[in-house]
Amino acid sequence: MEHSLEKDLLGNKMGTRISIVNVNDYSSIPEAVIDAVKLIENDLHFNLKSAEYILIKPNLISSNRDACTQPGFVEGVIDYLIKVGVEADKIKIGDSPGQGQKNAAFIAKKIGFHDLCLNRGVEFVDFEGEVPAKETIEESVIMKDFYVSQPVKDCDVLINLPRLKTHAEATITGAIKNYYGIIPGGLKAKKHVLGKNAEEFGEVLADNFSWVVKNKPNRLTVYDLHTIMEGPKGPISGKC
Repeated sequence: MEHSLEKDLLGNKMGTRISIVNVNDYSSIPEAVIDAVKLIENDLHFNLKSAEYILIKPNLISSNRDACTQPGFVEGVIDYLIKVGVEADKIKIGDSPGQGQKNAAFIAKKIGFHDLCLNRGVEFVDFEGEVPAKETIEESVIMKDFYVSQPVKDCDVLINLPRLKTHAEATITGAIKNYYGIIPGGLKAKKHVLGKNAEEFGEVLADNFSWVVKNKPNRLTVYDLHTIMEGPKGPISGKC
């Protein structure tokens, strides 16, 4: 788990706080997530309770549950936020798979996120349901102009929930790769072609992440490392 304290673009000190817990030491994944966040909560440079809009961004790439962030990690984050006084109507969960066949709402229902949202009173947002915002990345290497999903543009706090998997183009997919999901649907696929190999695609991801660093300083990453997808068919249908 990583809480980013990067403030260099604002002229302040840059740093990172990391906490790691073994989920096997806990009776449930949500309990482990809550304890992990508690380990770094005093180092947060922003107030979660005063945020007007907290967006939780898991990896919902396909209806294959093994390819997605596990619902227990999202449940743990929601329960932590509610415990510290965040109102449920200020929390949203969203993503855009960019695969073409199924949208995020369908995947959310298939793997259990939809029921979780209903039980916790949290809204699920499909990034493809709104007109995206056109953004410019200053000093980018490859990707100058791109489009950001409006829910990402609007949020005060961005909570990133990647799952560690092998990836056919990027070798592995993790925290920085999961931020690539801020680009909605088919637009994400178009930007993929800018990276013709792993190195170039890495530069595309770095350009995208530079926008995140500059525009979303209030962010937290909870990394799902409980079950890792391996093999050349990751990130969708590799071995778990």
